[in-house]
Amino acid sequence: MNMKNETYDKLKILVTIVIPAFITFWTAISGIWGIPFVEQITGTLAAIAAFIGALLKISTARYNMKEETDMMGRGEEDGLQADEEKDS
Repeated sequence: MNMKNETYDKLKILVTIVIPAFITFWTAISGIWGIPFVEQITGTLAAIAAFIGALLKISTARYNMKEETDMMGRGEEDGLQADEEKDS
């Protein structure tokens, strides 16, 4: 999955700050006001956050793997050029 850095950053803030803060807020307010379905709502939000977090982790791993592969490829090309210059 390829995504822009801006998209990744926004999703990361959503998963690490916004959703957990809202879960805490909703749990507190629901207890005070007697709002029903607290466990269902907060459980669903936690599951959504965990799912998006897993997608972000996969995206990060793929990005890092691609970066390492690209760097290894560049290193080999640089090495070949240096060998060719020595032979000249």
